[in-house]
Amino acid sequence: MDKSNVELLRDQTKIALKFLYNAQYIDEMVFYLEIDPSDNSELKTNMDEIMNFWVLPKQVGKNFSLSEISEILTTATNEIPLWIKLYELEPKRTYKMSISKRFRKIKVVQERHADSEILPFLKEYL
Repeated sequence: MDKSNVELLRDQTKIALKFLYNAQYIDEMVFYLEIDPSDNSELKTNMDEIMNFWVLPKQVGKNFSLSEISEILTTATNEIPLWIKLYELEPKRTYKMSISKRFRKIKVVQERHADSEILPFLKEYL
């Protein structure tokens, strides 16, 4: 299966780090994964259910490298979280990715984020 969005997530994370925190990506950075507790939306697709009941519970609450978290957050059908909130826990070192429970194709993500240069990352929660 095509998982081209793994690379997109990697690149967009680097852009979001710079845009939101003026941080240049380095290999030593770690990313803590959580499902955003404020996301009360219902799961609407089989892939949402697979990710939320089978894949993510094993990964939530752990730290990952950028490559690892990009792989985890890209489904087998090349979908990514509808949105991600990025929090700086330890400046230039540790970040938390608080993700939507919904996974969608890139076209849907692009529509949701309009002209955002850091999609799927949100900037309005800061």
